[in-house]
Amino acid sequence: MAVRVNGEMQDSMKEALVRIGVARNTLLAYIKEGIIDEPPTVKQGRTKVRYFPEEWYRTNLPKIESL
Repeated sequence: MAVRVNGEMQDSMKEALVRIGVARNTLLAYIKEGIIDEPPTVKQGRTKVRYFPEEWYRTNLPKIESL
């Protein structure tokens, strides 16, 4: 389900995984190892939710595709 940030809909983790074409564990490993940048978060209720704006894709998709 998409995430609303400042009135705009952004991709959630689920949409990002489909768009990138990797598994959740793979994406989290790339973030942990510093291969790609940590996506921004927004607080929803008691939890923080990652969201993936277009700027994030422009920066990180080429890094993922080069692997």
